[in-house]
Amino acid sequence: MSDRGMKKWAPYASLIEQGSYVRRIKNQHRMMKRPHLASDQANQIEHVLTSPITNPYQVTYFRNGLIHHAILAIKRLDILQKCVIFDTDIIPYMDLLNIQPYHQ
Repeated sequence: MSDRGMKKWAPYASLIEQGSYVRRIKNQHRMMKRPHLASDQANQIEHVLTSPITNPYQVTYFRNGLIHHAILAIKRLDILQKCVIFDTDIIPYMDLLNIQPYHQ
């Protein structure tokens, strides 16, 4: 009886399959198309990447339909692959939305 009572009042977790389905639907609602950068935003990103590297950076990037924010340290720039190699991630230039030095 006590198990049934708990399931009865658990609105989104009453079935095991329901939890993963609800998470997937929430993620689909958050997804968006890749934002377009204005020329001044692209120039600002280029200026930061061509200036002397000071770590860490506050990075905003687009991946899999979502916008992510992170504080990352640049290891190097890969001009041939057109990406920035951070300490924990690799982000293509075209996915960068904003990058600026992080001040604590």
